[in-house]
Amino acid sequence: MGINVNVYSYWGVRTEWHEGVSDRMNEVYDIDKNELEILTDCYSCEYMVFGVQLYDSGDSRWGEMINSNEVDITQDKLDQMRFDYMEQFKRQYPDQYEWLAAKPWRLVNLVHYS
Repeated sequence: MGINVNVYSYWGVRTEWHEGVSDRMNEVYDIDKNELEILTDCYSCEYMVFGVQLYDSGDSRWGEMINSNEVDITQDKLDQMRFDYMEQFKRQYPDQYEWLAAKPWRLVNLVHYS
């Protein structure tokens, strides 16, 4: 058994673990082909990341990581990404929508182990 290590950048929200979202993810899994991307720390249940992935370094377990990336982005693009993501979130996670909508979006950069 090995450990996968990726470095990610998201335009979105990093939050504490939310059991309601986790439970709903299990219900939605494979039912909706437009499933939202939610990065979860399933080992220790410490965090969840909601939003649009801007960068993935690749998995260091299987080879060299990509060290850099450039993203051409404007405030209009960021606003549209947030709007589109939240609209889909509202459809798939209606009971948790207000909880996530109240959180400010930021550029989230993290190392993720799985």
